[in-house]
Amino acid sequence: MLFMALALTSTTVIAQASEEIMKQRASEMHSLIKVDDADKHKEFILKNYSKKLLEKYEMERHTGMFKMINKDFRDSKIVSMKPNVKENKLLMLIERISDKHQVTFDISYDPKDNYKINGMGIEAGEM
Repeated sequence: MLFMALALTSTTVIAQASEEIMKQRASEMHSLIKVDDADKHKEFILKNYSKKLLEKYEMERHTGMFKMINKDFRDSKIVSMKPNVKENKLLMLIERISDKHQVTFDISYDPKDNYKINGMGIEAGEM
């Protein structure tokens, strides 16, 4: 019984830590969306994107994505974050302050690479 209790507690602690890493990366990404600074974007990308994602596209494509999102959502706030550790993803709903337009970032993470960002999709409205 004690072993089962320790195993369950350990699994819960690991899941909570994973959720916090996912939330922290998403929150930091949102903060940088609000900043028009390609050097800071690149620094974030190198530190927080998985090796697999970094190898998939050229850096210009990654930084270009930040520039595009910055243009549309520099005046935004996070409405909610819904991590799903089992699926290695997080849904982050953000809202543009000026007109209340909402988009959802569907962010996937690589659990084998310290939950670094492994991909992202953006959908209009709440998911």
